[in-house]
Amino acid sequence: MVLISYYNMENQRFEIVEENYRNIFQMLCQVKLSEGKLELIKSKFKDNINSPRRYENINTMEELLKILEKRCVIGFDNIVKLYDIVETLDDVSKQKIGKNLNNQSLLLSRIPKAPINLAFCQDKQMCSSIPEFSLPVEVTDYISSSIKRYWQNFARALQIIHEKEIDLIEEYNGDRTKKCLEIFVHEANCQRLSNPYGTLLNALEMIKRRDVKEHVENLLLLRFKRS
Repeated sequence: MVLISYYNMENQRFEIVEENYRNIFQMLCQVKLSEGKLELIKSKFKDNINSPRRYENINTMEELLKILEKRCVIGFDNIVKLYDIVETLDDVSKQKIGKNLNNQSLLLSRIPKAPINLAFCQDKQMCSSIPEFSLPVEVTDYISSSIKRYWQNFARALQIIHEKEIDLIEEYNGDRTKKCLEIFVHEANCQRLSNPYGTLLNALEMIKRRDVKEHVENLLLLRFKRS
């Protein structure tokens, strides 16, 4: 089987890029900011945060960065906005963190981006490139009708949906399994999961629904054959 891959790189190189990004993240969190300076930085991202309550509850740089990650504003391969933050810092922090940002930019420039190969294709001619990960309606409908009251186990097995989000889904009046899948698709695209289809199938395996997994795999294979 051909796994989906957004970046054609060795695991070791990927780990270096991720580690350097996390170092930048931690360095920004450790910068001492006055209340006024933090407010200035926050104001740059008010539209991105797009929630007055969430905006007002941001009291530290770490809280701001985590929300920006969640909103897909920043990430290991999306560092442009981090430069905007660094520009507002003191000269020492600006020089130190700026150097790491430049290094991250250099590392990313050396990573060759490859076409996205669809999973589950045995014949390369059946595979085609897609702009982003998505699930066909028949897949979400089938999983929803099969999982039902075990949606929480499924959500946790996906390993990408946070507990706070699960709590919010609990209060949702609609189809909770479909809401889980909606969040999963969004987060998979935000976080550039290397193989989201595999993650989905593994989650079904983890909750001991191999029957659902096999049927979903067949549905996906049929979809890719038609593409």
